[in-house]
Amino acid sequence: MDWPRAKTILIICFFAGNLILGHQLWEDQRGTPLLVEVLKRSEDESVALAEQLEQVGLELKEDLPTDTPRMYSLTLSRRKPEVEELRKALFASDEGEPVIIGGRLSGHQTDDAVLVIGASGAVRYQRTHLPGGMDLSPEEAKSVSNSFLSDGRLGLPGMEFDYLRRIGPNQFFAFYFQKHRDWPIYGGGITVRVQGDQVRGYQHLWYNALGYTGRARDVISASLAISANIQRISAAAGDERAAIVEVSLGYYAGMSSEQQWVADPVWRIRLENGVLVFINAYTGAIEWSL
Repeated sequence: MDWPRAKTILIICFFAGNLILGHQLWEDQRGTPLLVEVLKRSEDESVALAEQLEQVGLELKEDLPTDTPRMYSLTLSRRKPEVEELRKALFASDEGEPVIIGGRLSGHQTDDAVLVIGASGAVRYQRTHLPGGMDLSPEEAKSVSNSFLSDGRLGLPGMEFDYLRRIGPNQFFAFYFQKHRDWPIYGGGITVRVQGDQVRGYQHLWYNALGYTGRARDVISASLAISANIQRISAAAGDERAAIVEVSLGYYAGMSSEQQWVADPVWRIRLENGVLVFINAYTGAIEWSL
């Protein structure tokens, strides 16, 4: 056996093993403080937000989302609804007359209902003569709304129920959002106005989701988004029913006049008084409040 050569090989192997072990220990030591720092920063944000909420008198009625995924921007375009298809779905017969706006067919109307489609593609249907009707529970109102959409074939691809809001002793708004893959698209969707056991109004604004664009970027946390805009959110909440009832992540279609545009991810803050605040999840800037 060539002992000098074997000795050299053993020394090299021992040295290489030490290098690997040393690197692993260094990674462990480096990673542990980093994890602790991330957790501490998250805890600090939560504590700071709790103090801010108390100062402005806002109640947080549910736990905030903790995920901060990497997200792309989303390219959208307008979806033009078909007047004739909607007329057949919303009117029982051919009675009535077309609505002409700016020289183009923009809807249909009868003695007790009107359908209008705006240039943006927004659809509005309203019944003008409807008895007060019976008072319904939220579950019953949701059922009336769902049946109206399914029976009239008015549900749209990617539609998902969002939430219900009572606007009177026997009236509700049922909201549905448009979903693209795993994410809701806010700023459009479907709204059904339920009065008693009937539907008094219907509107929708739908988009074509053309795909993701740009590079994936980290979004800021929900707590940081709220904290950075606490005064604006507090002002939107008003003096009565000052509470945040839901916070969710999605895309905000915005109010673009272009035929095609790019939407950034947003945190949607839903307040108990019905106001919605959209905060850009990249920058923390308020996109819109309504």
